Amino acid sequence: MKKALFFIIVCCTILIAVPLVIKAQGLPNPLRCGGQPVETIDGLISCITEALKVLVIPIATVMIVIGGIQYLTSLGNEDKIRRAKATLLYAIIGVAVVLAVDFIVDLIREVL
Repeated sequence: MKKALFFIIVCCTILIAVPLVIKAQGLPNPLRCGGQPVETIDGLISCITEALKVLVIPIATVMIVIGGIQYLTSLGNEDKIRRAKATLLYAIIGVAVVLAVDFIVDLIREVL
């Protein structure tokens, strides 16, 4: 019982003291996008969407090529053709969602 109480007191002290020490030291903002510090939620969302575009578009391009190769090498096998079409479809849907993310984010901002 005493150990549990001591543990709770230590954890509470740490949870209160650490933010105060960080605030006193003036810790710089670690979130950067394009060399500029991110100060707002809008800036953070914009940074995340740009990173997604840079990451997803090359991956989707590779998946489209893989789906095409699967389709060409299916040799009339219906199961392989179905898997190739699914790969192509999901890759194209992924590209469409990533390209539409700016519109989606703007729409959510307008609604909120």
